[in-house]
Amino acid sequence: MRRALEVALEHGLVPAAMRAYNNLQVVLEGQDRFAELADLSSQQLDLARRVGDRAWELQGLGGQGGVLIMLGRWDEARSAIDELRAAEEVANLEAAGGTALELTSLRVHQGDVGGARVLLDSLAWVGRSEDWQARALHSLSTAGVLRAEGRPAEALAAAEEVLAARAKVGSGWRSGFAKNALVASVEAALDLGNHERVQELLAMVAAALPGQVSPWIRAQVARLTARLAAATGDIELVEPGFEAAESGFRELQTPFFLAVTLTEHSEWLASRGRQDQSMSLQAEAREIFERLRARPWLDRLGTLVNSASVPA
Repeated sequence: MRRALEVALEHGLVPAAMRAYNNLQVVLEGQDRFAELADLSSQQLDLARRVGDRAWELQGLGGQGGVLIMLGRWDEARSAIDELRAAEEVANLEAAGGTALELTSLRVHQGDVGGARVLLDSLAWVGRSEDWQARALHSLSTAGVLRAEGRPAEALAAAEEVLAARAKVGSGWRSGFAKNALVASVEAALDLGNHERVQELLAMVAAALPGQVSPWIRAQVARLTARLAAATGDIELVEPGFEAAESGFRELQTPFFLAVTLTEHSEWLASRGRQDQSMSLQAEAREIFERLRARPWLDRLGTLVNSASVPA
């Protein structure tokens, strides 16, 4: 893939270079190499602007938004997607337009659930697309907004639509659609207290061959397994799961999910009376959430601190 890109660039074959950039980004996404993916996406965007290829430019803006959100570079992500949404051509570029839905998760995480709903509804046409990937992205965004609105049953149904169709992309648990659909489904099922369904969903990943499971989904499964263990009283599995997830998210440079895991871990430690260890994790999580302006998570940490100050 890299050599194909090099040859295309050496000979000024711009359409071939754009396709090579795109194909290589798919490979990197499947391996969760987010920092490399961001660099490559930036190079493609620069080339598209230099040669005046507006379609690839707008698609590049959307792609950058998604990976920058993952890397915790939220202001840059918002800037890229806002530029995409402001383009008059975006209405004729379905695939690029659909990537603007990436902003719904950012708005939810920063406490603007109403704004996320408005954005989702404004892009309802993406959910009616003939392109399966566009519809899948809309369903995943719908699941995230519904869960934030306190409607976990509907969120689970939306996420499982994508999960059921994951074979369309044929890359096991390396496809972004499959990975995000699994996490969204498990979290909604946990909200509902449907532990049997959580076990079934996690077992789907456990049954996959090692090469079909990417590092990010491995870290997420560790986190979600810890949450299930905490909910069902399987104490021995809780701390190893959280620690494995924290290690995985650190290595992948995905600060938001690291902070989420630290928060969930600290809550469990506090519930076991291990306040000193809990406070240490809370401090690191708070620093990340403050930088990201993730207000709901800061409020959650504040609740944890307040509850710890009340005598037993």
